[in-house]
Amino acid sequence: MQCCTQTVFENTTPEILKDFYWDDEFRTRWDKMLVYYKTLYVCPQTGTMVVHWIRKLPIIGSKKEYSIVRCIWECDSNYYCITKVVAFSGCFTSEPAKEYI
Repeated sequence: MQCCTQTVFENTTPEILKDFYWDDEFRTRWDKMLVYYKTLYVCPQTGTMVVHWIRKLPIIGSKKEYSIVRCIWECDSNYYCITKVVAFSGCFTSEPAKEYI
């Protein structure tokens, strides 16, 4: 299942939102479903990230692993963010799969 959302935030800055949502260490304090995280790759030119998450599903209590690509950019005074779950063969190796970056 995939979820597509569009959210408009008022009275805040894009930098604060990025810092809030993309700080995985801090996220573990408020998102009790996130039980593990690791940054696998950060593109030095664009800041695009690949992260590995393990989340505990609330109803059945089992865990699910995700590899997520996420990026944020500014265009015409608006900020855009994309996060996408991908099949990432670099999760357990030192080299990420470049086709997903």
